[in-house]
Amino acid sequence: MIPITPDAIAQAVRTLEAGGLVVMPTDTVYGLAAAADDRPALTKLFAAKGRPPDKPVVIMVADGRAAMRLAAFPAAAQKLAEAFWPGPLTLVLPAAAGLTVSTTLTAGRPTIGLRVPDHPAALAILRAFGRPLAVTSANPSGAQTAAEAHQIEAELGHLVDLVLDGGAAPSAAPSTILEVTTSALKLLRHGALGPEELATALGIRAHQIARPRAEER
Repeated sequence: MIPITPDAIAQAVRTLEAGGLVVMPTDTVYGLAAAADDRPALTKLFAAKGRPPDKPVVIMVADGRAAMRLAAFPAAAQKLAEAFWPGPLTLVLPAAAGLTVSTTLTAGRPTIGLRVPDHPAALAILRAFGRPLAVTSANPSGAQTAAEAHQIEAELGHLVDLVLDGGAAPSAAPSTILEVTTSALKLLRHGALGPEELATALGIRAHQIARPRAEER
């Protein structure tokens, strides 16, 4: 476990380029990251997390331009990206034709989850790495998210290659996940942004955003 410094950012990039796993701070909870186009690294990520293979993983990118190379953006998605990126919103969108990231991340679905985090260290890593990252919360699947890097080191340190200590996580809530198609909006996970905030950005009423049944969350 090492503190955030320019050298630590460079070490994180080298680790990711070598197919390793990096725990890094984000604007919500800590994330467990791997290169999104490196299948062996993704296998390690799923194993370290204990994540079922039928659950897709969010992809983080450095900016909206990078996101638009990976997915189709309906008008509503464009408005939300302008309003909340960088920030704690994951948009689930129709995957672009000829998608370059591993299909492992989409769990065979025609959609892809994208986010631009609002954290200086996460953005520095994404910009220096220059490729999308697969990022999931840095905790064993089904366990509570840890607020401090030393807790993650104790839980996952033997399964990952590098843990970056960015202090206490800014939020206990994960990113809000919203699926956007040309015909519907569906909240897939409650998180740091509420339906009312999303609706306001779109100029609609919150009830127009479909909510998942409990068993779908």
